Amino acid sequence: RKIAGAEGITITDQGLAMIARAAEGSMRDSQSLLDQAVSYSGMSVKNEDLQATLGSVAQEKLLQFAADLLSHDSNGLLRQIDGLLEQGLDMRQFLAGLVEHVRNLMVIKITADPGRIIELPAADIQNLQQQASGVESDQLLLLFDSLSKTLEEMRWSPHQRFTVEMGIVKACHITP
Repeated sequence: RKIAGAEGITITDQGLAMIARAAEGSMRDSQSLLDQAVSYSGMSVKNEDLQATLGSVAQEKLLQFAADLLSHDSNGLLRQIDGLLEQGLDMRQFLAGLVEHVRNLMVIKITADPGRIIELPAADIQNLQQQASGVESDQLLLLFDSLSKTLEEMRWSPHQRFTVEMGIVKACHITP
């Protein structure tokens, strides 16, 4: 935030969080990614541009996808996967983001101050808290295991689309 302000770069807190996650905590990598984002979209960096640059997934998409997963909407999930693939999104990266999302839901369920552990803006944490309130910890643990297994299977699969689709359908039908 300090560097962006000093350089006159307009960027949202969510955009900064995307950069921080992509840089995995490295300040040098964060600065490099911010430079790339400015090169791509100019001095006003939009979240959509960052997602394209970083190949990351918007929190809103993860929130909606997780909501459909928690409500067992296999049909809607398959349509969403198709749409994400049409946008050129890397399915491994998307699934990794979904695994992190489920992890964040669990952190919210078991900690008093999730903002100290989850590296997201306060508004995103509030959305996660709302979503976590409607799900049991047992279901989150099973989802985490199932999605992590699917992510691992994708590494070796010659048909990643099929692997992610069937992995999501399986996860959708898990019951504690």
